Amino acid sequence: MRSEGDIPCSRRLTALIVFILIVLAGRWSAEGLEIQIQVQGNISGIPKGQILELFQVSAQKIAYLTGLDTDFPVRVLVYQNPYEYLREGLPAWSVAAYRNGVIHFRDPLLFARYRTLQEVITHELLHALISYRSVSLPFWFEEGLAQVVSQGTDFSDFSFDYCRVDRETVFYYRETQRVLTELVDRYGWVGIRHFFVLMNDYPFAGAFRVAFPLETSIPDIFLPLERENEVE
Repeated sequence: MRSEGDIPCSRRLTALIVFILIVLAGRWSAEGLEIQIQVQGNISGIPKGQILELFQVSAQKIAYLTGLDTDFPVRVLVYQNPYEYLREGLPAWSVAAYRNGVIHFRDPLLFARYRTLQEVITHELLHALISYRSVSLPFWFEEGLAQVVSQGTDFSDFSFDYCRVDRETVFYYRETQRVLTELVDRYGWVGIRHFFVLMNDYPFAGAFRVAFPLETSIPDIFLPLERENEVE
């Protein structure tokens, strides 16, 4: 079963997403969230309020669910040509990625086909925030959290149908979402917020065990909790 975000969009939604993604280079602010958007190639502009609103909604959602302060600067790079995206060494199967302080958006048309733009912004904005706040998380926890925050805890929402990815990668990403879904279902978002408060005083393993004391089904590929944090 696939969510609406994974089903090819209607013409109206396609037009809306393309409209939203056609942006001018510039720097705008929304309630403390400073957004710097740059564009590769010749793309005409749209009202900046449309972009700001999407980022503001994502920032508010992240702050509410995680308790993290989303008042931070973020740089966004939108590619008109998907080949430029690939030349940056970003995953060929992704429609967006966060790397080295920048949120990269691939060919805007891909969003109309695979996932809603709001979900993608929320997912990548959380990665950017975790990096900016220097919250030391293993990649599996951060990726699973980004998926659950952006898509919800309906495990059936997750799908790699839109791309060619090896089975090991699919399994890994599915497991990150499954584990975080289990944690949210068991402890609620209150538990997630408590975990991030504990991260101020504990390393990841300690905060994890205090915030989530009951047994959680964590795959061996994510253990031990004390191992060095993974890097994407």
